Amino acid sequence: MGARVVISNGKAIEPVEFVPADGAASPDIRALYDYWHCVRGEKLMPLRTEISLAPIKRLLKHIHMYDVVDGGLDFRTRVMGTDVFIGKGIDSTGKLLSEEPNEGARARLGRPLRHVVSTAKPVRVLAQRPGKDLYQVFAIESLWLPLGAQETVDQVLAMTIYTQKLDTTPEV
Repeated sequence: MGARVVISNGKAIEPVEFVPADGAASPDIRALYDYWHCVRGEKLMPLRTEISLAPIKRLLKHIHMYDVVDGGLDFRTRVMGTDVFIGKGIDSTGKLLSEEPNEGARARLGRPLRHVVSTAKPVRVLAQRPGKDLYQVFAIESLWLPLGAQETVDQVLAMTIYTQKLDTTPEV
């Protein structure tokens, strides 16, 4: 998908890869996709009001949701699950993506959000992200689902799973 992406701590990571939403490796991501797909029925996407938290309660710690602001020029974090908060390091609930102080986080979140708004279709994202120490890398799988009426995406429901921790310590 192009050049390597460098995030704010100076470590290079592989580019984000957009893949079909229905081929999830994580059973939790598959469960959320299946639920969303069932709720939408024959429509392009379900409304937020059609999504009930009861059937996906066990997944809530991985869930994040965004309001689309100005047609996708910006996004406001509506919900951020505890595992997403821990992985991200700060709670962005109620804040605009444009207010995110970390340029790498703005890019990582903004790309799939804008993609879902422009296509009105779900997408799954595979990526790697450096951990807090020099040799940790997290493999990430996330799902981004449109919510709205007709072809207008009003909100994006997302789920992020840190699938594994890779140790990249060089052998000495």
